[in-house]
Amino acid sequence: MVGAQKVKNMFLKKTNSEYYLRFYKSEDYYDEIVTIGYEHEPDCCEYNYADFSQIDEEAYHYNFNEKSFRIETVEDAGFRFGDEKRMFFVPCYSEQNGYYSSDIDIIVTRVYNSGCQMKER
Repeated sequence: MVGAQKVKNMFLKKTNSEYYLRFYKSEDYYDEIVTIGYEHEPDCCEYNYADFSQIDEEAYHYNFNEKSFRIETVEDAGFRFGDEKRMFFVPCYSEQNGYYSSDIDIIVTRVYNSGCQMKER
């Protein structure tokens, strides 16, 4: 097809981190482009977290469409990430007695990589 643009894909890499997910431009996991993590300032007696260990294993074998990639919150349950064809759910939990906040902040970082002009020293 003349003038057709290739769809850019992203690949989710399995890491040992319980605090974030990382997406890359290629299956060799060289150029990171999106990181999803969470943050919560704990009070005395509560622990709020996103349970990344519960992600469907298919997410690690799925080619995410970079152009339609999105993240949506699921009220009082967690959040989903994916594209127009498939979404994957991440449950969020709050271990506490009911007195404290059950909120967490989902942090999405987009990395833009650019080459630099060479300059002699």
